[in-house]
Amino acid sequence: MLKFIVRKNIVVVDTSVAMIEEFSGILKEFPEDEGNKMLLYIYFCCDLEEQNPMRSLDYRLKEGQALSRVFGKGYKFTEKELSYINAGIHAYNFFNETSLERSSQSFDRKIDEISTLLDKMVPASSPITHAETGEITGYATNEKVIAGFSKQLGELATYKLKARETAHKIINTGKVRGGGKSSIIESGSLMEDKL
Repeated sequence: MLKFIVRKNIVVVDTSVAMIEEFSGILKEFPEDEGNKMLLYIYFCCDLEEQNPMRSLDYRLKEGQALSRVFGKGYKFTEKELSYINAGIHAYNFFNETSLERSSQSFDRKIDEISTLLDKMVPASSPITHAETGEITGYATNEKVIAGFSKQLGELATYKLKARETAHKIINTGKVRGGGKSSIIESGSLMEDKL
């Protein structure tokens, strides 16, 4: 698994980053400051760790927000920059995404889509009339549709939380409890904090 280490809005270029052709290509092809911004943009768009402030952002807004935060409002990528960034995003996702992370992103996209539908939906009712007499016999409402969307949101949120709990259990299986030595996972995170 490959993770970018970000310190003060700068991607620390360690051997794991430099060894991946898509990232080293960015660093070779562009000036240091611009290359680092491109890596930071990739991090903001792709990383799902708690440290990424954009990890939970609506997927439809994430790229635009990352672009304006890293490069400034109104910035447009050149074709060359875009080709390198797209390759970097593909590589970052290829080396990092687990099936649980992919499912988590799918849940996030569906939750965002259903939330948007609910935001636009206004409770409404319309009269039901008798075909022959034209007399109003009742009213039809969209409350079942709204309730159905609300139920789907609740179920998706529950599934996502269960998937996260499973992922945390898997990650924590290598950690030592009590007075033993640090596991490889803990040692790695302690080493990152010293940078």
